Amino acid sequence: MSATDVLIVGAGPAGLTLALELSMQNIPFRLVEKELERSDKSRALGVHSRTLEVLTRYGDSIQQLLDCAGRIAGNNLWINKKRYSGFDASLLGLTKVQSDTRYPGVFTASQVYTEAWFDRRLGERGIVIERPVTVKSIVQDGEGATAVLAKQDGSEESVRARYIVGCDGAHSIVRHSMDVEFVGDAYPQEFILTDTGCEWPEGQGRAHIFLGDSMMIFLPMKGGKARLVASRPEHLASDADPTLKDFQDCIATMLPEDIPKPKLHDPYWLARFHLHHRCVSKYRDGRLFVAGDAAHIHSPIGGQGLNTGIQDSVNLGWKLAAVLRGDKPDAFLDSYHEERWPIGQHLLRETDQLFTFLTTPDPQMKDMRNMLLPHALPSLVGTRETGSKMFIYFSQLRVKYRHSSIVHTAAGFEGPVLGGYRAPDGKIRTAKDEGEESWLQDLFRGTGHHLLLFS
Repeated sequence: MSATDVLIVGAGPAGLTLALELSMQNIPFRLVEKELERSDKSRALGVHSRTLEVLTRYGDSIQQLLDCAGRIAGNNLWINKKRYSGFDASLLGLTKVQSDTRYPGVFTASQVYTEAWFDRRLGERGIVIERPVTVKSIVQDGEGATAVLAKQDGSEESVRARYIVGCDGAHSIVRHSMDVEFVGDAYPQEFILTDTGCEWPEGQGRAHIFLGDSMMIFLPMKGGKARLVASRPEHLASDADPTLKDFQDCIATMLPEDIPKPKLHDPYWLARFHLHHRCVSKYRDGRLFVAGDAAHIHSPIGGQGLNTGIQDSVNLGWKLAAVLRGDKPDAFLDSYHEERWPIGQHLLRETDQLFTFLTTPDPQMKDMRNMLLPHALPSLVGTRETGSKMFIYFSQLRVKYRHSSIVHTAAGFEGPVLGGYRAPDGKIRTAKDEGEESWLQDLFRGTGHHLLLFS
């Protein structure tokens, strides 16, 4: 039987992040993935400001990911063929957000590029993803857990790990091996999706939300491409995958006659699917943990899934390292659930409410939505202040752990930044090297802790 400190199951964004963090912390681990090759489908698109900040702890290479990303300048809301202005990134230009993060924007990058960025970082560290490897069973005890791995050649291997982390998605074998519930439900509607080439001046750099009898979302992507997602009415539900004509017909019913229609061509992903909203009852069970989609799945509104999973793994990774090095007791790992479970619950609740409101199949609710939303929109995103608040929320810059057991003892201090809050970013000038400018959060790279004193 082989042994390791941590067995990571699943090499999607959450698993890759955990592997990168443990590698930086010099903790022995293995990373296994059941799929032989990476998917060529775009899947998750949104990469948010807080995620980009977190990834800068792994070096200067984040620009390589940004070079593959598009940037959304804002969005338009269409209700019954009438256009209403929505979020506009220019509203951020004169707010504190501009100086509080170096990434004040909404970015879209195919998960293909995001995973490739992680693969390069792991490759630089000599980390190999073991694939295709399937976990057949997991049994834990008070000292660790044993997993049986099935290899491509038909052989099996038993691996003993001090901890096992499930980053293996919605059907997680690790979660099924834990004493937890996966609480939630499925949305009743069927949805269709395409990633496709697109020629449409109206769509350059701007997202569009169309509401009428059904719902459609248009997301611009880099390189003259776009993603379209639409709800499919129950009477039109089909066992067949959608065609590009389905999207052309749908968007034609959403736009007024005087607006040129998008020219869609060369689709490279066409799919139909149902969505779920679920979260585990706890992120830890003894020696087993879950992160990312293995812990929480929710609607794609706001692009929260990939970003939340990456931040799950960073949170868990440095804590595993602290325990495995002997710096902290095993109970220190309970703070992972304390800090990340409320985030998952909050996102699940908020995205579910918004998604249900936007995609409701109920005719009366649709009429009410289409009547009320134009009046509510200005107060939601119509000013610099409201636009900034919306950006901060969806970009996860407001995530905080104030009530965590490892934080709340830091009482008695007052100010805009308290224990458990995100550390702000901003330009600083060093006292050496002729006052070279850098960013505050660049000081946080590496595995050490940092104390900042301001005067």
